[in-house]
Amino acid sequence: MKVINSYITQIKIILQNHQLKAVDDPHTLETFVCKTCILTESLNRYDHLDEENIEMIMLLESEVLKKSDEALVHGSGGRIIRP
Repeated sequence: MKVINSYITQIKIILQNHQLKAVDDPHTLETFVCKTCILTESLNRYDHLDEENIEMIMLLESEVLKKSDEALVHGSGGRIIRP
């Protein structure tokens, strides 16, 4: 969590009772959510996430995230979550 927080210093991140909460402006939060989804999908797919992977994902530009047409993660009930 400290590694992720170091890349998004302007967002107030709270980890409480197995829940992640973030507070900031809507655009910054949207970018944070997209990157968090990518991190989660990467962890689920490869069962490994190191600092280098986190750095690569956190440094993605928001324009790159919005251009992706692929589903990043599947939510409850198999619902596709897109950025």
